[in-house]
Amino acid sequence: SHFGLLCEIAQKHHIRLIVGLVTGWMSGRLYVPPALFGKNLFTDPAALYLQQLFIQGFVGRFKGVPCIRAWDLGNECNEMGVAQTRQEALCWTMAVTNAIRAADPSRPVISGMHSLEIEGIWNIQDQGFCTDMLTTHPYPFWVEHCMADPLHATRTLLHATAQTRYYGDVGRKPCLVEEIGGRGPMIAGEEITAGFLRVNLFSNWAHGATGLLWWCANEQSHLNAPPYDWNMCERELGMLDKDRKPKPILLEMRRFARLLQDLGISLPPHRRDGVCALTQGQDHWGVAYMTYLMAKQAGLTLGFA
Repeated sequence: SHFGLLCEIAQKHHIRLIVGLVTGWMSGRLYVPPALFGKNLFTDPAALYLQQLFIQGFVGRFKGVPCIRAWDLGNECNEMGVAQTRQEALCWTMAVTNAIRAADPSRPVISGMHSLEIEGIWNIQDQGFCTDMLTTHPYPFWVEHCMADPLHATRTLLHATAQTRYYGDVGRKPCLVEEIGGRGPMIAGEEITAGFLRVNLFSNWAHGATGLLWWCANEQSHLNAPPYDWNMCERELGMLDKDRKPKPILLEMRRFARLLQDLGISLPPHRRDGVCALTQGQDHWGVAYMTYLMAKQAGLTLGFA
């Protein structure tokens, strides 16, 4: 009933929703219902049954709501527990995806995962096989090889573009920058953070990203519920301050949205000047990221295979 009210408010204000379904992980904390406590959420039969039962009921209840544009597996579900093998991760993804499509075949299913690999347990290729759209969560300083430079340095600014193209090309599916943020005032001031967003909006638009979402709407510094009462790096990330006044990042997002509206155009596919061929046994993301950056310095744009 609470979510139904949210949908009514969103519909009234022309807000479109991507709904994350199996969200057991959020901001450094695992949220597990008592019925699933102590179970492997990826392999335990009771856990799989209850997840699919929930999806069937929830998606079935809200599939007629027009403001819902897509279903998402959930927030970074690969952090909810430990899958021992690639097959375990793939089977869980297929089970959840198929349950969503059985309840509502009319909407796309979005991965919601981050930190995927090419040869690991949670794979870009497998998520691309199962879902309609891949996702990156390219926060600076939290992803490998991205923790060395300031927020406004070239390597940091091109992180989201490189990773989103890497996922999209390897997974052969559209890719959404589903979460990006500046990590708050402990990393950079508001004007530098707004500039970081501006570069990423234009760069990811030009390079074919499906969209870009900022984490997150509101400050959490005034909340007294966990993890926000103890997790210092998740408290001051909002586009609105605690008094609900817009920060420079929100004004930057609005300027970009108005520009797109005024232009009224769709960009053609971006030009690729060459392909970075990745092979077995590499640090695939490290090779892809640094190769992409060096090519950009030479005025070239690469794809990945």
